[in-house]
Amino acid sequence: MLEGADGLLGGFHSSCSKPIGTVSSYMRIPQISAGSTNSQLSDKSTYDHFMRVVAPDANMVPAMARAIQDLGWTKVATLCTQDDFASQAINAFETSAMAIGLEIVTSAEFPFPGKFTIRVREREREGLFLRYINHRLL
Repeated sequence: MLEGADGLLGGFHSSCSKPIGTVSSYMRIPQISAGSTNSQLSDKSTYDHFMRVVAPDANMVPAMARAIQDLGWTKVATLCTQDDFASQAINAFETSAMAIGLEIVTSAEFPFPGKFTIRVREREREGLFLRYINHRLL
């Protein structure tokens, strides 16, 4: 399949780059991605032939939180698909954002197509709690 190739371009999404990275490492063929940002792909013991031209989530997420703060926003909502990669990035963003004083008012995760869940974070006297609201995508 990859015989004769000097390198492999792709995948664009982390969920594709991980299995491709396993194969490219096994076959010792360099892989370059233009869009895969999951920090797990930086593990050279597993993905020793993987490279990217975009910053990993570990670098990008705190920068996004600071950029939002620089825009003067104080409250944000997050939205992502229900997969390990997006969930990890959103969780890291929420941690970074709250650490610099931003408030996450709503966080929604969804498969496409299908149902999605909105986690509404509300403040009460005892602290923060989550309320889940299920919706159906058309």
